[in-house]
This record gives sequence, structure tokens and C-alpha cells, in this order.
Amino acid sequence: MRYIETSQNDKYQIAMLAFLATFFTYICVYDFELTHFGLSIDEEFNNNISHNTAIGLSH
Repeated sequence: MRYIETSQNDKYQIAMLAFLATFFTYICVYDFELTHFGLSIDEEFNNNISHNTAIGLSH
């Protein structure tokens, strides 16, 4: 097996293609979560005892 030296331009192209492929895969996998993200009012204070006590909630 012979070692083939790659030029700096080839390394840049390989790195750019790897980045674009990874980024495209990330967009495809997380597309639904990225486009349908929202906070509900129930998620803002998760397990905050002092806040629950202040509004009169008890466990």
C-alpha cells in the first residue's frame, strides 16, 4: 500500500465536506425539535421549592 500525499487544498475540501455532511445530518435529525420548540409555563420553575412555597403550592 502506497502512501499518497494530499495537498493542503485537498485537506481543506475533505474537512469542508465532512463538516457539511455532519451539519446536514444534524439538521435532518433535529429538524422537528428545532422548528417546534417552545417553553410552557410549567417548565419555567422545575422543582423550585421556594417558588412553589411563594405561590402557595405544597407537595
